[in-house]
Amino acid sequence: MVCLSNRSRIDQYLMDKVQSKRDRLFKAHNSRPQLELTSIYKSRDANGRWSVQLESPVKINDLSELRQVEETGNDASGCIQIYTVRHLRSWTTLDISYETIEHLLTVHNVFDHFWRCILTFGIKFQENEYDFPPLRANNEQNTQSRVDELAYVIRRVEPNNNRTDKGVCPWSIRQTGVYHKMVYPNRYRENSIRSTSVFILIAPSHAAEKSIAQRLPDNVSQDDTFGQDFLIHECIVGDSMKGWMDYQTWLEDESKQIADRVLVLDILPRGNNEEPRSVYVSAEDRQRLKQLDDYITDMLVILQIMVDSIRRIGKACRRHCRTSCTGTGSCFCSHKIEEFEEYAAEAQTSLNRAMVLRERVQSTEQLCLHLSDLLAYEEAAALTQLSYASRVESEEMVKLAVSTDGLRIIAYPS
Repeated sequence: MVCLSNRSRIDQYLMDKVQSKRDRLFKAHNSRPQLELTSIYKSRDANGRWSVQLESPVKINDLSELRQVEETGNDASGCIQIYTVRHLRSWTTLDISYETIEHLLTVHNVFDHFWRCILTFGIKFQENEYDFPPLRANNEQNTQSRVDELAYVIRRVEPNNNRTDKGVCPWSIRQTGVYHKMVYPNRYRENSIRSTSVFILIAPSHAAEKSIAQRLPDNVSQDDTFGQDFLIHECIVGDSMKGWMDYQTWLEDESKQIADRVLVLDILPRGNNEEPRSVYVSAEDRQRLKQLDDYITDMLVILQIMVDSIRRIGKACRRHCRTSCTGTGSCFCSHKIEEFEEYAAEAQTSLNRAMVLRERVQSTEQLCLHLSDLLAYEEAAALTQLSYASRVESEEMVKLAVSTDGLRIIAYPS
């Protein structure tokens, strides 16, 4: 492992927040490992051809095992290390103790912003989209090396197989926390430290991990120590993009069901007998529209952060390319830069669609509100008219009783 000098400034407010939530964030389990370490090695054969080998994950059950792995790893020639922290399901504690995660972040000199990413996990009863930080990059340099760091949380939406009755949403929003450190040695110093790259992944999806495992061995011809780093980012970003179009389709279908029912209502009297109007907008309809509006508002916040994050990951890839590659434009990084540009454009399209979708839902909400006001006005007018007719009828009856000649008042003796 490689560390620059220890951080001289610590965000004490942030660390106090971590301490206050540590029991809801971290809990080690005897039945599950606290960490998994996957090492990606690069080697060259006798003919000068490069190959990349992904080793089987090493399960780390406690802090002492982590220290042992760190000691044996000092002599390894692995170019990429991936530490993975898991949890059993969303909104539960991470399967790692506070002591272990603190040691891991201290040893690799991880900048404070990654703690903000970690704080988005753990036990919670409802989601607050404004708790999720944007991507943060950090760059440092000393006489031996330059260090680039990235930390972000990226969201994805997945079917949850819940029943769709009673207003239950069949989609759930998940998240993955990503930390990446790239150490570039000073090429002009003979004793400079070797190139290294470290990932810390919090709750990656099984699909993203499977994609990484399948695609890494296919890229073996790139003579670049960090050639595979941004492939890992691409697998995570690509997996996070998959479900948003289907989720938006479901939201549109749900809102359209109410809109279609409202638009075909008969709001005019039918025939000459002034039959009652069939206008009816239920409280459940208005409640459902508000729920869909909240879903879309959350999605807008998520997609805004996602668009910014993907663009800045592409920017980091371009920066890496300028540092590590020959600049011919045919390197592995240049293809990844194009991929991130495509993902950013796709995310922007999803964001634009979400804005249009919100406008549609809000217009349906306004229509339902206006129809409800119309109903209330019509009912009030009908009651006023009925009251007036009743009063007129009473007055006529009194006049008739007074003016009738046959009216007699007979008093019976008691």
